[in-house]
Amino acid sequence: MKKFTILFLAICLAGGTVMAQDGLGLYAGADFTIFDFEDAGDNMFIRPYVGIDKALGALDVYAEAGFDIPLSDGPGMGLDVNAGVNYNLAFGGSSKLTVGGGLWILFPFDENKPAIVNSPFGIYITSNLSLSLELAAKFTQTMGFGDLYFELQVPFLLVEKNYDPFDLAELNLTAGVDTTMGLGAGLTLHTWIGSKDFNPDFLQGFDIFANYTTGPIFAGVTVGVPLVEDGIKRSGISITPEVEYSLDFGLSVSAALYIDGIASDGDTSIGLTIGAKYKF
Repeated sequence: MKKFTILFLAICLAGGTVMAQDGLGLYAGADFTIFDFEDAGDNMFIRPYVGIDKALGALDVYAEAGFDIPLSDGPGMGLDVNAGVNYNLAFGGSSKLTVGGGLWILFPFDENKPAIVNSPFGIYITSNLSLSLELAAKFTQTMGFGDLYFELQVPFLLVEKNYDPFDLAELNLTAGVDTTMGLGAGLTLHTWIGSKDFNPDFLQGFDIFANYTTGPIFAGVTVGVPLVEDGIKRSGISITPEVEYSLDFGLSVSAALYIDGIASDGDTSIGLTIGAKYKF
């Protein structure tokens, strides 16, 4: 596994050097995650990744591949790849509509050991090849105090051995503001539009988020509240503070803390992700 990991990192670095010469907006990085400190031995993994994020006129094109490497005997290895394109339509001098979509492919390496991989549904655990699609639209209105925006995201599962197409599907609505002073805030409503057999409740919950950017520092916090019946008792409230510091030469470092199960009947869990990212 170590040889494979070193090879993957070498390919990422070599590819990044070549692509950077063409100005393709390439980046590379790695995240180290502990899902739960109480059982850290079975809940640790590292994810090196490489990606491209490039503006081509009115189009924004992106692609990213991440190799999910477990650092314990629990989960298996996996690869997640996502790519997509967004189209920006500006009108009225201060308004912009962005529409687009992204494709996610998850590759577990061992069907007997489920892999922990990134997906449009967040962190996803699967032992089967999985293909998902996310459609999105965002309207941004620039005003004197900053940008006011409204966003619609619809991720849904297309291919997975244990599911039919569209069994897993969400519809997420976000309203937010980014001010000229560096402050941002918003609300995201999560709803379920997939099969009732897997999730009978339409309203899933909501997130309240706030952030502040000053110079190279970004800090934010998200509070998630379930709306399903007995949701707080079963899963509790979640709080995720995060911070990122960007250096002048393209390197940024970040950290996020995950606190889940607050006010639930079960235990509260605490996890952590530490990451570094370099933009060529």
